[in-house]
Amino acid sequence: GTYDFIRRLAGIAEGSDELQGKIALESNQEFLNAVSFSKGCYLGQELTARVQHTGAIRKRIVPLFLTTKHMQIPQPWIVASSIQQQQQQQKQQHGSEDASASSVSNVLDMTLGKPLSPLPRLSIAAAGSMVGMMTGQIPSQGDDEDDSLLKLQELADPLLDFCATQVKIGDALVDPDDGKTIGHIISVPTEGTNVVLAQMRLDRLGLLLPSSSGRKQNAAAPAGWSHLNKVIVGDNDRIELRYLPYLPLWWPEIDPRSGKAKEQVDVDDELDSN
Repeated sequence: GTYDFIRRLAGIAEGSDELQGKIALESNQEFLNAVSFSKGCYLGQELTARVQHTGAIRKRIVPLFLTTKHMQIPQPWIVASSIQQQQQQQKQQHGSEDASASSVSNVLDMTLGKPLSPLPRLSIAAAGSMVGMMTGQIPSQGDDEDDSLLKLQELADPLLDFCATQVKIGDALVDPDDGKTIGHIISVPTEGTNVVLAQMRLDRLGLLLPSSSGRKQNAAAPAGWSHLNKVIVGDNDRIELRYLPYLPLWWPEIDPRSGKAKEQVDVDDELDSN
């Protein structure tokens, strides 16, 4: 229904099917003001408080679009991929985790003087428009409307059939390049759409720096997210899709060192520090 579609666009999980077994912070409950760190008691308070004050959040529920490798990538994700490439270049130049943590937040919009987001930030309306364009319900700008819709629908029909029949709650999202599980499906698409909720590793989305504690980092491991990344959903190992994650507009900025909401810093102070 409309409610379930809008909830997915907003990136909000609900109910036991989607939230059972997950800690509050991995489910973005603190962003929704559903968690108090100053009063209690409630089930799981000790774990929630410990993660908030001493740990890092390495997974979060995020909305993402599933697309085929033949579908055109919308411009916001091309830009996001470029931003993440710049971040990785800065990290390599600095050569340390502390420096790279700074570089992740310091790819700035020179017009506004604010850090550029490593993933697109979308309102519910903007995300809904993306679904319309990717599924052939809204024509691409600058194209003949009839031809554009027909081409989009021809590409989208197999994808929508796959989403309706093959994507299931709990399905693993596996990177075919290294065989690593990078997330799990939390909420399947509503009929005729390609947006899901998934619990994703933040480091594979470019939102969290890889941990250097306890083991040596694999230099060949994928860093962050790219618009060319592929994913296998569940047991469908013969079908590789692309995934386009985004940040709901109501999310705060994420600290790449902890996966938590970043403390607000005055823009002038941040520019002076650079």
